[in-house]
Amino acid sequence: MSYVLITVNLLLNILIAVIVNSMEEARRLEMTERLATDEDHDGIPDEIDRIMISQRLDDLRALIAELEQDLRLDRDDGARLISPRSGPASGVAGSPPR
Repeated sequence: MSYVLITVNLLLNILIAVIVNSMEEARRLEMTERLATDEDHDGIPDEIDRIMISQRLDDLRALIAELEQDLRLDRDDGARLISPRSGPASGVAGSPPR
């Protein structure tokens, strides 16, 4: 019974977060359309260009952080595979010591 309540609470929170995020994005776009100028004449207001670039940078930062975390985990796993006797010159993990 408690698992059902926890799951329902989690799903409800995710739904609310998606709705709030969508409303915030719609409000931001509405504000930029009112103040929009298009100096480069590409059909997209410059402020929206800046927002799109900012959102893309945020996505890339999150991806880089995730990749760095994966590299740390891989490095930690690799350090565990190398035996304490084998030094840095031994090469591949699992190879016999020289």
